[in-house]
Amino acid sequence: MEFLEKKYQCFIFALSFGIILGCSINQKTLTLDNSNFSVNDLNLDGYFYQVDSFSMFGVILYDNGIYMDIGGKMDCFSHTCFESYIEEFTNRNVDQNIYDLKGHWGKYKIEGESIIIERFRGIGWASYRIQKLEGRIKNKNQYIIHTYDDKKLDENWEFNYHPYSPKPDSTNQFIEGLE
Repeated sequence: MEFLEKKYQCFIFALSFGIILGCSINQKTLTLDNSNFSVNDLNLDGYFYQVDSFSMFGVILYDNGIYMDIGGKMDCFSHTCFESYIEEFTNRNVDQNIYDLKGHWGKYKIEGESIIIERFRGIGWASYRIQKLEGRIKNKNQYIIHTYDDKKLDENWEFNYHPYSPKPDSTNQFIEGLE
């Protein structure tokens, strides 16, 4: 009986050690330097969205280089529905709001006609990795993502602009200098 108890303790110790080690190894910081760029090439007084067969989802780009991934809501295909979702998800008085979820934040940079985005992505056990997206600006109302983590996408992701005001606050606890 004592043998089984020791074996159980060893298993719990090994599992706990693995979880702690996994969390610390995968925790990364954003490295994109977006301190000096111009955003004249895109409309920033709203959000950029995409529609697929399940929902509308989108992101908000700020003139300070902050990227907010709003995500999406199932069976929500109109701007009215999506804007209600944005208001709900950015309400700081709700348990599951965007300001408590690291996986919805990142930085972006514009270089000429190119856009580069670094964002946090959850990988489980409260660990995050950095995901890199690259694309090009088609016009003031549209940008295209063609590369995901240095791999060419089979099909480009097209984001279209829609005006929205007031935009949610970009202050967050996950990006240095914005706490």
